[in-house]
Amino acid sequence: MLSIEFLSIMLLIIVAMVILKKQPSSAVPFQVGSVGINGISQGLVFGVVTFIGFEAAASPGEESRNAVRDVPFAIVATVLIGGAFFTFVSYAQTIG
Repeated sequence: MLSIEFLSIMLLIIVAMVILKKQPSSAVPFQVGSVGINGISQGLVFGVVTFIGFEAAASPGEESRNAVRDVPFAIVATVLIGGAFFTFVSYAQTIG
């Protein structure tokens, strides 16, 4: 299951890189524009929903040798890496 998940992540990164290579980079996806607070609230809902389940990294903490150190590290790393991944892929999809 982990190898299939890794493959799907790699495919998303490859597609995002192809899009970024063919499209010029711009800051347009980060502009609020005319939708105002309505667009920001819809984006906020999408952003929060994408992080559902990140705490699953705490479940295998019982089997680690140093759970006090490893579980918080796993949760913070999951949020940071997942956030960067989602931002990168969403940006590529938006300009694509």
